[in-house]
Amino acid sequence: MFGLVRKYFFSYINENNDAKIFDKALGKSIKSGMIQNTGEDNILIFNSKFQQSYKFIVFKEPIVLEKQLVVHLTKLILKQLELSKIIPTKTGLEKGDYRQRSKGNVESIVSNLVFFKWFYNQDNISVLDMAADIMYRIAVSNHPFTNGNKRTALLSVGAFLDSIGLYLYFYKIRTKTDYLSKWEDFMINIASSREQGLTEDQTLKVIKDKLFESIWMNFSSEVSLHKEIKQNVQKEVSHEELEL
Repeated sequence: MFGLVRKYFFSYINENNDAKIFDKALGKSIKSGMIQNTGEDNILIFNSKFQQSYKFIVFKEPIVLEKQLVVHLTKLILKQLELSKIIPTKTGLEKGDYRQRSKGNVESIVSNLVFFKWFYNQDNISVLDMAADIMYRIAVSNHPFTNGNKRTALLSVGAFLDSIGLYLYFYKIRTKTDYLSKWEDFMINIASSREQGLTEDQTLKVIKDKLFESIWMNFSSEVSLHKEIKQNVQKEVSHEELEL
């Protein structure tokens, strides 16, 4: 009935903290009817009216804070900058220059997170803290791009969560109104958080809470973060090669 058992990978930075994140995503997916328990440890059933149901086994693996992760996340963010060009805002499709303000800017931001903030706080953070940091650095504190910082921040967080086994509700462009109706007001509020008098920690909590309520399991592929890094990061990439 089910054929081959597929694999589902969930990547974590702190096993205890991220167990709560995984359980939240699993609970929402079960409630939706798309996921069903089998009674067997780490084996679930995916149900869909669009394709054949199948069993999958859950694998959990740690995120390693190393140079290859920096390169991978930098490339991931720059790819989302290209996608942000086709997302219209309330004022329409924004034309103009979409690029880094200076070469190596994004890599510098990611390196600071990986080797300092995340490395020295591994015992206290979760993958949603990592995602919130990415959003905050792009949309609020650094503004590394000449245009599309808010949209790129959202897309980058969604793509990062995709890579670790989570799906961020409606972050992808299914229709032209998805970003407008689901995320634009939130991103505008986040980008103006300083003007509202919020501290960085307060804004990060707002982002993290929003992400926590918006995640599902991403069971559309069998690709793990580690496999993506191994396949896509063959060597240390220079700033010039990272510049789009």
